[in-house]
Amino acid sequence: MQGNSTFIRNYDAIYHAEVFLVCAVASVLGIRLFLHLTGYPQIGNSTLHIAHLLWGGMGMLIAIIMLISFIGRRIELWASILGGVGFGTFIDEVGKFVTQDNDYFFEPAVSIMYIVFILIVLAIHMIKTGWSFTRKE
Repeated sequence: MQGNSTFIRNYDAIYHAEVFLVCAVASVLGIRLFLHLTGYPQIGNSTLHIAHLLWGGMGMLIAIIMLISFIGRRIELWASILGGVGFGTFIDEVGKFVTQDNDYFFEPAVSIMYIVFILIVLAIHMIKTGWSFTRKE
């Protein structure tokens, strides 16, 4: 860093945040539809289950690595897409992690997901309207 410790906002952040959010919601809806249509299959065997939360974490990890490794609008878009799909895949299993019996079908899980998505929308709105860009930005 060259002597200035302030963060400089990305002018395209709102667009990328919206892409992230749409991909996350689409991911949850797509997973739920796929699982419903296929009868909720289990990847693994009778003792091992590979949760799709792990694939979501991998998607988010790859998106982070992309963002810290490359510069440019194209990589930001692809990272927003992959990160959103990863986050949606991750949060879809929230029911397993707020219950003692790892209940994927825990009814309040959908409400928790809605609340998280609403908080993301509010954060995007605050970034978009909360303050104006500086001359440097």
